[in-house]
Amino acid sequence: GTVAGLQVFFASIGELGAAVPETAVPAGPAAIGIVSGNGQSDTVRKTLAPLVVRVTDQFGNPLSGVSVAWARASGGGTLAGSASATNGDGRATMTYTLGSVVGSESVTASVSGVASHATFTFQAIAPAPATIVAVSGNAQTGRVGTALAAPFVVQVTDDVGAPVNGATINWVATNGTVAATSSSDANGQSSVVLMLGSRAGQSSATASIANGRHVTFVATAQPGIVAAAIFSGQPANGTAGATLSPVSVTLVDANGNQTSAANPVTISLGSNPGGAVLSGTLSRNASNGVATFNDLRLDKVGNGYTLVASSGNVAPITSLPFNIAAPLVPARLTIVAGDAQHAAAGSSVPIAPSVRVTDENGNPVAGA
Repeated sequence: GTVAGLQVFFASIGELGAAVPETAVPAGPAAIGIVSGNGQSDTVRKTLAPLVVRVTDQFGNPLSGVSVAWARASGGGTLAGSASATNGDGRATMTYTLGSVVGSESVTASVSGVASHATFTFQAIAPAPATIVAVSGNAQTGRVGTALAAPFVVQVTDDVGAPVNGATINWVATNGTVAATSSSDANGQSSVVLMLGSRAGQSSATASIANGRHVTFVATAQPGIVAAAIFSGQPANGTAGATLSPVSVTLVDANGNQTSAANPVTISLGSNPGGAVLSGTLSRNASNGVATFNDLRLDKVGNGYTLVASSGNVAPITSLPFNIAAPLVPARLTIVAGDAQHAAAGSSVPIAPSVRVTDENGNPVAGA
């Protein structure tokens, strides 16, 4: 018969009979089929569950002691050996470890004399990201509102330091904008370009992975070109003929950032209710974007004077109004120090005599 094993024949004549036992052995190998281990999926470089095939004859009887040849058909994984023998149930086993590249892999098992072979297919998936480090792009400088010249580049690796392909990196920027996410390539690397914000000073971008590990890049946003002027120090009320409190003009970019310009700035009278003459140094070069006028004077009393500042092609600006009052009139003279001292003739007294001049309301009078 077609089933391997004990087969018994009976012979009889009349009442006499005899049993004739025979053993049927399998025919030669005719087929090889997968028992288990096909269609597995695991992270790269992981060892899969054993691959098991069964070798049978043409009637499906298992064959023991048959050498099964194993070969990698695709992918970068490794087999524990190139051959294994079938056991009493016709089964042969092999161990396979996935390669380091994400994707499909396959292994074949074959037997000499059998035309068909068994094919196992697997899927190698990316390992969990464990570490993220900065590769390049840190500490750049650029103008506000522009993209940095070089991208920020990170690398993501797994727990054994191997690059992780397809890892998601989340990005967050301060004083600038970047893509919200990026994905690592086959080398575990990913990059984004930072668009600097409108505020001069430090910008940054932080890249993080799912486990919370992160790395931060920093950049310096420099001011743009001069686009406007502002009175950073407004004129204060003063007296005719006296030096005004310092007035300062700052040259700023389109976003209001103080520039480092050294452009000349000129001051002139705007509103002139008293018909005064503005004197002092009326043109000064800015220093780090700021021009300071500390010797301005007006010779006439009036309320509502304004100053006008101009510099190059930027639009002239007008200060807040201020008043010029009449000079204070000296009315009193009082001793401050040095009264009633004693000293030898021809020698200096220990304390220098000093006095204070005030007006009728007790206000100090300068220049008396």
